[in-house]
Amino acid sequence: MRFKIVLLGAIASVLSAPAFANSVLIQNGSWGTNVPNENDMNAVFGNGNYSEYGFNVNPLTAFSPANHFVFIEGGDGQEANFQNFLTANQTTILNWVHNGGSLLLQEAGWTAGAYAFGPGTIGAAESDLSSCGTLTGAGAAAFTFTATPASQCGNYLSHDDITGTGLTDFMMASLGVNVAGAGYGSGYIMFSGLTDSEFHYSGGGLNQDVIAYTADQGGGTAVTPEPGTLGLLGSGLAGLAGLIRRRLA
Repeated sequence: MRFKIVLLGAIASVLSAPAFANSVLIQNGSWGTNVPNENDMNAVFGNGNYSEYGFNVNPLTAFSPANHFVFIEGGDGQEANFQNFLTANQTTILNWVHNGGSLLLQEAGWTAGAYAFGPGTIGAAESDLSSCGTLTGAGAAAFTFTATPASQCGNYLSHDDITGTGLTDFMMASLGVNVAGAGYGSGYIMFSGLTDSEFHYSGGGLNQDVIAYTADQGGGTAVTPEPGTLGLLGSGLAGLAGLIRRRLA
């Protein structure tokens, strides 16, 4: 009986295992502190329900099939580390997104040039330095995790504009768009020129909305094994069951 329980437990575990269960934050003290982004991640996912790394993280750890959402912060003086990390690991990251991952790239930079990644480009240093911004219709419909105002300001709210092909624009700044995203394969990439929420007069609501919406995109919330995988699983479990029966005989 004990072997049957173990076997049934193994079957249930394999068939119900989530493909993308976890969330990740990658940052390195932008704006002099990691706390605002940590607070926003805690608000969205619950206290401590995510993993946090610096730019020295092994990309295979951050972009594992076990992770569904990754937020990379590159604002303040970290834009060089942010861009270098993305460039060095571009293939790994884009493959992960294409397979169902949801990626938030946030860079309110100072000095670095414009940076293109996948379908979008984050503008050159302070390409759209904006005190205020207003949600588009798509933004108002999408950003519902908190009750933040459609128009809000900060010191500053954002630094850079977002351009690209096939993007949905979620927020307008002084000169252009500062939050926009698009599907990429089975996954999703959100581009943000926002500063972190310590500079937002309305608090962390906007950034939390961006995090929550992005994390809800992509195709990796659950896994359904392909027929071939199920066949192999069934054969292996049948063999295991036969071995158990012989040992019990």
